[in-house]
Amino acid sequence: MFWILIVFLTAAGVFALLIWMIHPAPDRRGELASFLSYHYAHRGLWDTAAGIPENSLSAFAAAADAGYAIELDVHLTADGQVIVFHDNTTARMCGTSFMIEQTDWNTLSALHLAGTAEPIPLFSEVLAVVDGRVPLLIELKLPSSDLSLCSAVMHLLDSYRGPYIIESFNTFGLRWLKKNRPEVLRGQLSARFPRTLNVAAPARWLATTLLVNTLGRPHFISYRFADTGTTGFRAVRKLFRTPCFLWTIRTQEDFLICRQSGCAAIFERIRPA
Repeated sequence: MFWILIVFLTAAGVFALLIWMIHPAPDRRGELASFLSYHYAHRGLWDTAAGIPENSLSAFAAAADAGYAIELDVHLTADGQVIVFHDNTTARMCGTSFMIEQTDWNTLSALHLAGTAEPIPLFSEVLAVVDGRVPLLIELKLPSSDLSLCSAVMHLLDSYRGPYIIESFNTFGLRWLKKNRPEVLRGQLSARFPRTLNVAAPARWLATTLLVNTLGRPHFISYRFADTGTTGFRAVRKLFRTPCFLWTIRTQEDFLICRQSGCAAIFERIRPA
């Protein structure tokens, strides 16, 4: 009987610890309500056939003109410029092989996106184009332990008067915001990460299960739509009703499922009503 009690108490303790680890930040759902009411154009309202590449000024202008909120990605160049670009290298979008964080802005500014005349934009240029017309969902791209991007982005946002929230896969970036800018609404990006990802298995597991919440204490979750059956995601939604954004929605059917679940949709290739 004694050993049964020990096992029970141990299991209860482990369960309580796991619940504590995935717990989000204190409730700020009221502040997030307006953000959740929008549909988010993934990397802007891009259209390859129309010559509008992702994460371009024209894609962001099109989204704002259509009344869609915007999801975008920011990197820090080698010389400290904040640019809007998704990948860690320029290979896919520009046909070159530059590592973003290791390349200066003068070199990157000469490149063009997806064979168009569109250049890689500075974050400041995107802020000027959007001009507060629609909310921004800003992903911090932090491929290393260097968190200099966090302060550089916040410096630019300090003079911006439009609505925005910030997310990242890197929970240490969220921890930086928690410590230095606690007023900013922050979100943990996650998914069921494949084994082929160049990340240690324990780190993949912690991220997928959202146990990394213990470091960043996010106000919302941004999760891959295809992976919402994972235990961590379901627990965060069921236990804490954590506000959620789902990516990437590419069909009207998935869009309806997303909205019926109470999550905001980050979409591409469709035009949600």
